[in-house]
Amino acid sequence: MLYWNIVRRWAALWPLVLLRHQLYQFGLGRLMGFNEALLRTHFATFFSLPREEWFGFLTNTLPLPRLMAVMLRLFALSPWELRRGLVLGAGVDQLPTFAQSSG
Repeated sequence: MLYWNIVRRWAALWPLVLLRHQLYQFGLGRLMGFNEALLRTHFATFFSLPREEWFGFLTNTLPLPRLMAVMLRLFALSPWELRRGLVLGAGVDQLPTFAQSSG
């Protein structure tokens, strides 16, 4: 019950399209800060979700409450280091490294 009250209040404050876009942008921003190992962990966990959930996420066809539920499920299934990265950003040992061009 509390969950639906929160969703209704958010919908009143923010247009649903804007909120959906912000959720996707937040997640993308976190993923861009992960190193390869943490990204692989994320995608292995993501694709372990039921097909209709990850497909709906990737095709942007889930209703907002379902999208939020899928994100919460992904978070719950994630190992600790991935949860930490999603909430706080990647730790120093989990940041991406970039090779410098010699040119």
